[in-house]
Amino acid sequence: MNKEPKAVLCYGDSNTYGLEPLPGGRYPLKVRWTTQLQEQLGDGYIVIPEGLSGRTTDFDRVDAPYKRGLPPLKAILGSHVPVDVFIVMLGTNDCIAEVGASPEEIAGGMERFLKAAREAFEEFQEFQPAYILAAPAPVGPNYAVSTDEAVDESMYIKSHQLAGLYEPLAAKYGCIFVDGAGTEISALDSEHLTEEGHRQIAALMYEAVTSLEGTQDLKAETKETDADKHYVITDDCIGCGYCLAACPAICIEGTLIPFTIEQEKCQHCGACQDICPSDAIALL
Repeated sequence: MNKEPKAVLCYGDSNTYGLEPLPGGRYPLKVRWTTQLQEQLGDGYIVIPEGLSGRTTDFDRVDAPYKRGLPPLKAILGSHVPVDVFIVMLGTNDCIAEVGASPEEIAGGMERFLKAAREAFEEFQEFQPAYILAAPAPVGPNYAVSTDEAVDESMYIKSHQLAGLYEPLAAKYGCIFVDGAGTEISALDSEHLTEEGHRQIAALMYEAVTSLEGTQDLKAETKETDADKHYVITDDCIGCGYCLAACPAICIEGTLIPFTIEQEKCQHCGACQDICPSDAIALL
């Protein structure tokens, strides 16, 4: 029996939509990072682009309230379940002056977004997807001559602070963190990916997604051979949160380090042990 492909939902803004800096149209399908990611992952996955130009995490845009990312999130997630991997890359538009948000407030918007996503998935499907939180490519140094009048020095400064705020947020909520810094941004508007930038983002996302491979493959074997054993998190735990994202039973408590496993909820799938970078999870 053929397995269903794993669904990778990509929730973002114009750089996920594939906006071309000039003349302001849309890159061909083959150029967009979501298409390239699909090609690299192959038939075992289906990549679902969910990009909207101008989208924020949880802030209003003047005359465009529909671009606030959080309010429609539950409906959008519900239309795509089951989702195996959820990628979110937002924050650039939150830096625009009209929004009036500080970098810390933008991180707060992202935190509300992640909480809402977890709550929605808990309602819609029997497992939490793996989460990938990406800090978008920051505004480029040519902001003063950008073809987009909204791009200015303030936006440049804010956008360069997002990665430092998103990375601990990713750890807190069990997300794999991807940093878009260093990917190529257009010299024309200083905010949108070039064709090379799309290739670079696709490569980063491919590395993140494939790092999750195998976390569910040993379910049946583990249940049959280790049914009388329990997974335990040892003092080697570093609090990275990867196990939180991988656990389909949502049975790991991550408030204190080392994390703990609620044994009555544990499905003994081994996903947490497979993904732990510090080998802190033992089957005893």
